[in-house]
Amino acid sequence: CPAKAVNTAGAGDAFLGGLLAGEALGMPFLPDAVQLATLIASLKVTSRDTIAFEVTRERLRGHAAATGYAVTAAIRRFLAA
Repeated sequence: CPAKAVNTAGAGDAFLGGLLAGEALGMPFLPDAVQLATLIASLKVTSRDTIAFEVTRERLRGHAAATGYAVTAAIRRFLAA
């Protein structure tokens, strides 16, 4: 997921959190949980803060659209909820 990186600190933690969230939501590991994790980590690196509190479904939808990141149907359903 292409993004202009401002601060990469915490990106791995954001990825892991997204992966665990996807798994907890019952998403298949591949491709859905990994794709959610990638989208969350990609949004995180655009924040100057190490912990990006602004990660919301709305922000993730906007980030996916702005970067042209094509998401799976499962991710679209999650972001629409």
